Amino acid sequence: MNIKLSHKNIIDKEFEVEYKGYKVEEVDGFLDAIAEDYATIEINNKENLKMISTLEEELERVKDELSLARTKNSELEKTISEQIKDKQMNSDIFRRVSMLEKKTSEKDK
Repeated sequence: MNIKLSHKNIIDKEFEVEYKGYKVEEVDGFLDAIAEDYATIEINNKENLKMISTLEEELERVKDELSLARTKNSELEKTISEQIKDKQMNSDIFRRVSMLEKKTSEKDK
């Protein structure tokens, strides 16, 4: 969006006075009102740009946190998977030992 006038351009604008022209005071009053609106718009635009910048920074921070959380989650899933495999292997070993003890005790009888 390209704005051609600023509130200062509007305030400083001078028109030539001709016979049967507009009332200078009325035109000046209207231009003053427009200039005030422009000044308000300029302030709002600056505030909005600052807010956008702040939100973009916050978004980047949250993206970084999310990426870190995903990495940690992946590591935890890997650790849990390894622990499950270890427990399954331990369970298999206990089962085998139990079967061997059972066979050994049956032979002893």
